[in-house]
Amino acid sequence: MVLTVQSPGEAPRHVMVVRERIQSPMVIQSSLLPTSDGSRVGYIFLPTFFDQTIPDQVRIALENFGPLDGLILDNRLNGGGSSSVVEPLLSFFASGRLGNFTSRRESNPLTIEAEPIHNSQTVPLVVLVSEETASFGEIFSGVLRDAGRAKIVGAPTLGNVEILHGYEFDDGSNLWIAEETFVAANSSENWEETGIVPDVIAYADWDTFTFENDPSIQAAVRLLGH
Repeated sequence: MVLTVQSPGEAPRHVMVVRERIQSPMVIQSSLLPTSDGSRVGYIFLPTFFDQTIPDQVRIALENFGPLDGLILDNRLNGGGSSSVVEPLLSFFASGRLGNFTSRRESNPLTIEAEPIHNSQTVPLVVLVSEETASFGEIFSGVLRDAGRAKIVGAPTLGNVEILHGYEFDDGSNLWIAEETFVAANSSENWEETGIVPDVIAYADWDTFTFENDPSIQAAVRLLGH
């Protein structure tokens, strides 16, 4: 876009204006939580699965933690993202055939090869969810419980596990259609109908607590036995 700019007493000047989206990685939060028994319980906040840097950030956090007695993965604000982010993350904690992406025409397995970091494949896990957890955020959480790797704490999710496929048109427009849903390997639950129902209900409005007295984190630590 070209703008014409003229100040009083000066000749007109033509200015080229270029607009470009500025993007930066979403940063995870990770820390060791204080426990009364001295156990090493890690906490990782996963803000999204759209950012391709998330798996590497989690890998670094796990490497820095070292062996853990428990780990809390916070998916409460995770609205989903891409399988190319979810699958590397799952490989830190689980492996094997974890379910199927199923459409009217076919079924494609979600198969994960393990990438253990310290004891990440065996460490007791708790995943935090809420009504704002959606799409691959729900699938990631549900899969870890279905595989026997995690317990769920928080509030029930809304049930939005369909997979969108995008189509581009000649005029530059895009159409996204839900063509698949996810079916867990072991559970008979229909996550599209029930959402992910926590093992322990523990939540509060965001403006009523701080990180130090977060009811979901406190419930997760107790569930881990610490």
